[in-house]
Amino acid sequence: MVSIHLGSINSFILDNVTYDIKHLEKFPQTIEYLGNKISIDTIKIGNPTEVIIRDENTEDREYEVFYFDFFSDNSQIPLMMNITGNDGVWIDKNGNKYYIRDYYPEATKKIHPPRYYQTDLTIELFNDLSEEQIIPTKMKINGYSTTKYIDEMVEISLEES
Repeated sequence: MVSIHLGSINSFILDNVTYDIKHLEKFPQTIEYLGNKISIDTIKIGNPTEVIIRDENTEDREYEVFYFDFFSDNSQIPLMMNITGNDGVWIDKNGNKYYIRDYYPEATKKIHPPRYYQTDLTIELFNDLSEEQIIPTKMKINGYSTTKYIDEMVEISLEES
């Protein structure tokens, strides 16, 4: 018999939610996802195109990080992208916050077990095969990750049955 202590479980939840981006309208443009406000602050059209996203960190935010793709009107294939900057908050089991810009890499040593809430992203959308400007018109959220603290002991038998 082996005893295993489970302190937390990290899960990925599939989701398929698509939002329109109105690149000709004023920014920021705000969308709501799982009760949380996500703001597309700016889009600088070019090749690459720069997109800045802010995801508010509320006390009861259901997810830590959401996973997404951008699309243009003329393609069913996601645009190529590179995350060039990010920021976020580490939160421990007791709710204490540690800002990544202030504590990384020491944060992972101090915080046990850590949860990382992504808050700011800078993204480049690009096309290596064309000089055309990249104009994102849709953002599709594919899912999100979340951590649950469970603090349970599980016993597993190693005997053959």
